[in-house]
Amino acid sequence: SPARLRLRRRFRARAMALAHNLARFAIHAAWIAVMGVYWALSDYGRSLARPLVALAVTLPLFIWAFDASLATKRAEASAAAALHVARTHPSFGDAAPAADDAAQKAADAKAKHLAATRQLAISNTIPFVGPLTINGEVKKFLLCGVAPDDADALKKCVPVAPLAYQFVLIGQNILSALLLFFFGLALRNYFKV
Repeated sequence: SPARLRLRRRFRARAMALAHNLARFAIHAAWIAVMGVYWALSDYGRSLARPLVALAVTLPLFIWAFDASLATKRAEASAAAALHVARTHPSFGDAAPAADDAAQKAADAKAKHLAATRQLAISNTIPFVGPLTINGEVKKFLLCGVAPDDADALKKCVPVAPLAYQFVLIGQNILSALLLFFFGLALRNYFKV
């Protein structure tokens, strides 16, 4: 019937208008969020300190995020260190000395893993240049979860990064590049005549 057809057309037109208004609102809200972040991180390109402070504040957060994303690899490194010590310990039959050495090696592996994670996060604060400063052996240690002194296991290792690690790495690179850009913009605006 014609009345139903008119009602459907009117409903469709209102639905399209609502969708259009919601899309405009979403774009407007996203723009406000972007400008809010721009203000918070760089005072619209006028602050030299804000980007550097943000970079310093996010560094411990990224160290924690890298450590959390590589937690299983850290556990594997500790277990591999303990196993390596147990196999190579002169008193393989004696459980007590081998267990003490294995626990010490596992603790050392955990400490080395945390130091390597710190090195990774600090080097990634300078995107494009920082990742080149990390040694390949450090990457293998982080991504393979093997003891650093177990040369045979390191040779067999194929360093495939977990997905969470990749997201953290990309996020830090983007944020660091943005903050360094804001710092450069502030320098440019400071010396602008």
